[in-house]
Amino acid sequence: MYCRIKRCFRTFFLIIVTSVATTHMVSAQSSEETKTTFKDIVQTRGYLKDLQIASIASLDSIITQNLLHFRYNTKLYLSESLTGAIEFRSRLFFGESIKSQPGFGDALEVDQGYWDLSSSLINEDALVLHTILDRVWLNWASEKWDIRVGRQRINWAVNIVWNPNDLFNTYNFVDFDYEERPGSDGVRVTRYLKGLSSIELAGKFNKNPDSSVVAGLFKFNRKGYDIQVLSGIYYKDLALGLGWAGNLKTAGLKGEATYFHPRSNAGDTTGILSTSISIDYSLKKPIYLIGSILYNSGGTTGALSSLQAFGLGQDLNAKTLMPTKFSYLLQINGTINPLLTTNIAGIYGAGMDLLFLMPSLTYAISEAWDAMLLGQVAFADYQGDFNPLGGAVFIRTKWSF
Repeated sequence: MYCRIKRCFRTFFLIIVTSVATTHMVSAQSSEETKTTFKDIVQTRGYLKDLQIASIASLDSIITQNLLHFRYNTKLYLSESLTGAIEFRSRLFFGESIKSQPGFGDALEVDQGYWDLSSSLINEDALVLHTILDRVWLNWASEKWDIRVGRQRINWAVNIVWNPNDLFNTYNFVDFDYEERPGSDGVRVTRYLKGLSSIELAGKFNKNPDSSVVAGLFKFNRKGYDIQVLSGIYYKDLALGLGWAGNLKTAGLKGEATYFHPRSNAGDTTGILSTSISIDYSLKKPIYLIGSILYNSGGTTGALSSLQAFGLGQDLNAKTLMPTKFSYLLQINGTINPLLTTNIAGIYGAGMDLLFLMPSLTYAISEAWDAMLLGQVAFADYQGDFNPLGGAVFIRTKWSF
């Protein structure tokens, strides 16, 4: 444990010293030209969340867990063209659920990036404190160029839920408590062209070459539709993709398609096509509807295990967004009053007869405080019967600053 604490301390010390030194330097330069305040250069925000979890296999088997989640974001405006960011989150896990998962803290400590910026400062059987730096980057921008280096969010998603085009940070629909999504250790270079067109090159690097992603993206607008074409190396595959976003009369129409082919078998026919299409529509009343279809040529129609049902959010990647060949989603967002909103989302995996439901209520207590009640439950045709496989109830209180 001492080594983990020491490593994490060194990381935070380096960040703090670098931030203070850089800020001091910029402040000194700015004070000679204009009256620039500290708040003009350094902006911070974050939140503190308490999440109570009850996992329910049956009324005789309820396991509880508590999670305290702290996030701190720092944005540095170093000059008109140069900005930086340092963001981290710390989570304190404790409860019966942690005891029932040996090696929980060790699994959290694994950092999938090029640099190891993750550490379980406390790693005990019933108590785990984990901290990770998921954003550390510098960005230089001009009228025609934008270059960002470091741990960052590279977002190529077009569709709302399932994103075969998002080669760098796949959206995890089940993990509702991580809005920011993980960062990638890499470089992103964007060149803006005429009109709404641009070219983007990005790389997500890992010490293992087979865990790296390098790709290019071309965006343009045609007849009211934003269109993108991409290609590159996606882990052990070659990837070629297409995405679009526009309107179908008064509804929004979005879609993505990416074909993945093994690099080692260029002449083989073992590739996988992942395609998603969604329609979103707002009613006159404060109700927002989303419908989406996902097709994965490598999906299965075989029997489902309980592990697969609750593993929907595990090991997600752009190539395998769902275990089924055809998947369907319907989501309804409604505003009951200015302070209370509701949401219910359902996913159906055809063939497996998998049904996953996630309803929620969110109440805005004040500008800084909100509370949410959310549930997750899975049903499936398991061993010949369509039965509930279990569920979970989440109660979350959030303070933002």
